[in-house]
Amino acid sequence: MFSAPAVFGEMECIASIPHLESVACLEAVELWAIPAERFLSSLDDSPRLASGLARDLAQRLCIAAQHERSLAFDPVPTRLANMLCTYLDLFFLPTASGARIRIPLSQEELSQSIGVAAKSVGRALRAWLDEGIVAKEGRHFVVCKPDALRALCTAGSLSIAHSTGEGLRRVG
Repeated sequence: MFSAPAVFGEMECIASIPHLESVACLEAVELWAIPAERFLSSLDDSPRLASGLARDLAQRLCIAAQHERSLAFDPVPTRLANMLCTYLDLFFLPTASGARIRIPLSQEELSQSIGVAAKSVGRALRAWLDEGIVAKEGRHFVVCKPDALRALCTAGSLSIAHSTGEGLRRVG
């Protein structure tokens, strides 16, 4: 997940391949499209731009490797906790009952995000609802016990959220 400012499509441009990424916006955005030739010539002309892009791509590669490892080895509740903590970091609103994720999320969307069946996500969510870790307000999740949710995350893992120019962030 990206937060502003973010760049996407640059890997394909540099590698001269068709797009690999699919992008969906969760909030209103301002999008700038840069023609490939102009982008590539800007990289050639600006060592600072090229260096910044190299750092950004390296950070995203680290995040992708961590995410791949999580998909292979972490149980569903851990992967779900990682995902909800990412939403919490990017889209929370403080409320009397906890931290409300301002993006409406369905069980199906969460299951697609972490690559598992909706039933598996439902089991983890029911347990957390029973324990008071999360609650639902309409289509929005409220994290009532953020520390308890973060304790369920992969220890020392990287957040899958990214914003250009930021360093890597740990989840738990």
